[in-house]
Amino acid sequence: MQADLIIVGAGMVGSALALALQDQGLEILLIDGGPLSVKPFDPEAAFEPRVSALSVASQRILDRLGVWDGIAARRACPYGEMQVWDGSGTGRIHFSAASVHAESLGHIVENRVVQDALLERLHDSSIGLLPGARLEQLRRSGDGWLLSLNDGRELRAPLLIAADGANSAVRRLAGCATREWDYLHHAIVTSVRCSKPHQATAWQRFTDDGPLAFLPLAGPAGEHWCSIVWSVTPNEAERLMALDDAGFRRALGFAFEHRLGDILQADPRLCIPLRQRHAKRYVEDGLVLIG
Repeated sequence: MQADLIIVGAGMVGSALALALQDQGLEILLIDGGPLSVKPFDPEAAFEPRVSALSVASQRILDRLGVWDGIAARRACPYGEMQVWDGSGTGRIHFSAASVHAESLGHIVENRVVQDALLERLHDSSIGLLPGARLEQLRRSGDGWLLSLNDGRELRAPLLIAADGANSAVRRLAGCATREWDYLHHAIVTSVRCSKPHQATAWQRFTDDGPLAFLPLAGPAGEHWCSIVWSVTPNEAERLMALDDAGFRRALGFAFEHRLGDILQADPRLCIPLRQRHAKRYVEDGLVLIG
């Protein structure tokens, strides 16, 4: 199978790039190991723990791609203020959309919502989609690249874009070296319901262990939900993950100085080791690493 451009990885970055290039007269093939199917949105479903803070500039890009309406029709929470403070009481910063004559500073959106809105547009586009495709081998072939998939199919293109994540198979198979290090911190991620409204504000407290963020979510009427990212040392992360639900909610409320009252409910927690990773080169002959 031949294309002008192959993008490996149909996550948020790869999908957005494919849509941005669809009118450039290129035969584009977007491949991914997943099913590339769009799930019907259930407004009663629990929040996905992974969220993104999309700036106004990002919203404009997604709007130009015809994606933003699909996001807004699902679930997105605008925030107009940011409150950031040092837990030691030595500093505080406040940002407001009103101070720059803007309606908002951005939106907090679940990654799955962004992904499904992108996939919805992709299925209506002329871009070739290849789901369930896992890259097994990669090599230079003439003036382009030859990709061998796990099912025996072969793909060729003069330009290859790797958007397949932190553990990129394309990067590894192409021999692109990286430099990386461990932050010696883990991020605990979940969604929580608070007793007080989040006030359409993104909150962040810097503790001795690391930052704790409460990001506003568009919860059901009368319920005040936030997505939290709590960065702590590995030992502290192990202790917090071992707590029962009530114990975790108490610890979280204390760490956040109860700015939004009591933590009434917490969804299942994820614990993610934080690691920095950079490719030494992001551009090779006919190959680009993005995202």
